[in-house]
Amino acid sequence: MSDFLINFLANLSASLIALFLGIPFGLMLDRLVQKRNKSSQKRVLFQALKDESIYNLRQMMNTLAVISADEKGTTVPGCHLSTTAWAAVTNGEKVEILWDSEALRLSLYFYRIVDRIHMNTKRLEHLSNSINGVGENQVNASIIRKMITNSIREGLDVGLSLLEKLDKELNEPPTIIAGIDEVKTYWDKGRK
Repeated sequence: MSDFLINFLANLSASLIALFLGIPFGLMLDRLVQKRNKSSQKRVLFQALKDESIYNLRQMMNTLAVISADEKGTTVPGCHLSTTAWAAVTNGEKVEILWDSEALRLSLYFYRIVDRIHMNTKRLEHLSNSINGVGENQVNASIIRKMITNSIREGLDVGLSLLEKLDKELNEPPTIIAGIDEVKTYWDKGRK
């Protein structure tokens, strides 16, 4: 009977030691895996926002060029901006992954500008369909075009700041968009 008791106590103590060491180790391992998954998801979301921001900045540059080249003020710029990545980030739990990030605040600001540009472009399209010559609609169209160019200029600045933050979050070298400084300078000269 004493061999049984000795073996029982040895097995019991080994099981208790394994239990007391295993639970904290398991929890620590689980936290580490969750942190790695969150980091991986964060990187994917940041990369999607970065790619979409680059696309939108290029579209804004093209639209600004169309508006600047149109001396008569009759061309309706087709500013096809994308909000797919932003919609994916803001749907569900994904926004919580980026909650502590400065890039999230800048993204919110940038996509508000994108939305404003899209809305004003639609208003200008609608208004241009009813313009016949000069008059009140022509004046309104001119005002809306100015609102679009102001929003685009603001969007270029905010978008560049966003790209800078995203590059830092992704540990990548700064993204350079060819021609953006020239477009901003040209627009600023025309504004004075």
